[in-house]
Amino acid sequence: MSEPASANENPKRRRTTPKSEGTSLEVLLDQAGREILGLDALSEPQRDALAAVLSKRDTLVILATGAGKSAIYQIAGALIPGVTLIISPLIALQNDQAASLDAANAGAAVVLNSTVATSQREASLAAAESGDLEFVFMAPEQLSNHDVLNRVTELQPSLIVIDEAHCISEWGQDFRPDFLLLGAVIDSLGHPPILALTATAAGPVREEIIQRLGMREPRVISDSLERPNIALSVKRFDDPQDKVPAVLELMSQAEKPALVYTATRRHAEEVTAALAAAGIRAETYHAGLRAGERRRVQDAFMADEVDVVVATKAFGLGINKPNVRLVLHYDVSESLDQYFQEVGRAGRDGRAASAVLLYSPADLGRQHYFASGRLRDENVARVVAQLSRRSPMSRQEVAEACGLSPRMVTKILVGLSDAGLIEVENTRLARLARWHSVGDALETVSEEQIRLEALAKSKVDMMRLYAETRDCRSRFLLNYFGQDSEPCGHCDTCQQGLDAQDVPAKPAMERIKHSVWGIGQVIKQEGGRIVAQFESGYRTIDLATASEQGLVEPV
Repeated sequence: MSEPASANENPKRRRTTPKSEGTSLEVLLDQAGREILGLDALSEPQRDALAAVLSKRDTLVILATGAGKSAIYQIAGALIPGVTLIISPLIALQNDQAASLDAANAGAAVVLNSTVATSQREASLAAAESGDLEFVFMAPEQLSNHDVLNRVTELQPSLIVIDEAHCISEWGQDFRPDFLLLGAVIDSLGHPPILALTATAAGPVREEIIQRLGMREPRVISDSLERPNIALSVKRFDDPQDKVPAVLELMSQAEKPALVYTATRRHAEEVTAALAAAGIRAETYHAGLRAGERRRVQDAFMADEVDVVVATKAFGLGINKPNVRLVLHYDVSESLDQYFQEVGRAGRDGRAASAVLLYSPADLGRQHYFASGRLRDENVARVVAQLSRRSPMSRQEVAEACGLSPRMVTKILVGLSDAGLIEVENTRLARLARWHSVGDALETVSEEQIRLEALAKSKVDMMRLYAETRDCRSRFLLNYFGQDSEPCGHCDTCQQGLDAQDVPAKPAMERIKHSVWGIGQVIKQEGGRIVAQFESGYRTIDLATASEQGLVEPV
C-alpha cells in the first residue's frame, strides 16, 4: 500500500484494489482499513463484504448497530476507481457521514440535498466530474429531479451504496415512496455494483430490499445481531391513559439520556409536555417541525443538553450517540424490524442499557389501521386511463393530466409496477407493460394491495407476540431474524424465571408447506403452535389441527 495521499492529490487515483498475490486478502484489507480509517483490524463480516464488493458483486450486509457498516463502503469507495454514490435517507445522517469521511483518508465527500444551494450543487457536481470527489451523498428524492439524475448519470458511479436499506421496506410505501423507485434509477445508471447496508432485516425485508433494488445474485452477509448489554422489558397497560404517569415514574428513576418513541406526533407532544412539567429536560422531534428546529433538537441531544427526546420513527437513524441509557416505546412499533432498529440506539458504548415497551392491546388497533392504507380506486383508474392513451409518460406529466400530487402518482405507479402492469424507467417514464382495461387493472392492483396489507398486519401481530411472550425476549427477537440464541438472563421474563413449560421447543421442522399459504419458514414453536413466515406474512398455526386437516406437511 502507498503512503497516505497529500492534500492536493486524489487518493483514489493512487490506490488500487488489493491483490492477494503473495499476501492474503485478509491482510491486505486490514492494511487498507488502517491506512484509510485508522482501524486496527477489520471483522470477518467486514472483510467478506469488502471482498464481495471489490469483485463487483451486489452485496447485502446485515450487521448489528455499531458493528462498522459504514467502514465497509468507506474503504470500498476509497479503493474502487470512480465516484461512490451513497443514497442515505436523512439530511442529518448524510452530513454526519460526510463529516466522518472528512476526518479520514478515504477521499473528499460532498452532500447534495434540498438544503444545498443550486450554485453549490453545481460546483460539487463539477468537482465530482473532474475526479476531485470520491463520495457523493444524496437522498432518494434528489434522483427524481431530471437534471440531477442526468448529471449523476454523467458521473458514471462505480459503486452505489444504499445506507439504512431497511427503509426501502419500512418507509417506502407511504412515507417515502421514492425509495421504491431506486431499482429503476440503478438500472438507468448501468447497474454498477450495489452495496446495501442495514442493522436489521428479517426474511421478508431482505427479500424486498433485493427485489426493489434489482440486486443480481447478491451475496448476503450477516452476523449476530445480539446486544447483550440491553435489558429488554415490557410493561402492560389495559388502559392507555395510564401510560403518561408510567413514563414520568420511569424517567424520574432512569439514567439519562433517553429516547422515547411514539407512533404519532400528538403523542410525542403530549409526552414531552408532561416530562417538561415534571422538570425533566425534554424536547419533541417529528416531521411536522421545521428543519431548523429538528436540527436544534438533534444537536442539543448530541451535546447532552437535553435529557430526553420524544420522537416519531425518523429520529435517531444513523446517529452515533454512544451513551443513550434508555429507549422507551410509548406505543408499539409497526414491526419488529422497526422496533429492533430503535432499541439498537441504546448502549452503543457497551455499557448496560434498557429498552422498555409500554404495551396496550389497544395500540394494535391503531397500527392495524396504519397498515390498511390502500390506494383509492378512482385515482388508480385515472392514472391507468392516461397511460392507456399515451405512453410513456413522465411522473410529472401523469400528475398534471390526472390532477394528482406527484407523491400520490408515485405511490400509484409503484402499486401498478408491483402488480406487473407498468414498467418504470429511471423514475421518469412509465409505460403500460401490456394493454389492460381499467377494470382489469383495478382488480389486479387491489389483489396486490390486499397482499401487502396482510403482510403489514402480520408484522403488527408479531409485535403482539413479542409483547405477550413468556420466552426470553432477546431470544424471541433473534429467532425472528433467523438466529438461534440461548436465554439472555437479564430481560424481564428471564428475571422472573423461565419455567420449562414457558421455554419454546426448538422447531422440529425448519420449513413447511401449507395448502393455502405455500412454503413457509418456521420461526419458532411454542407447545403445539408454530409461527412461520410465508410470502403473504407471518402466520401462527396449530400444528395438531392443521396436520389432521391435511393443511401442513414438512418440507
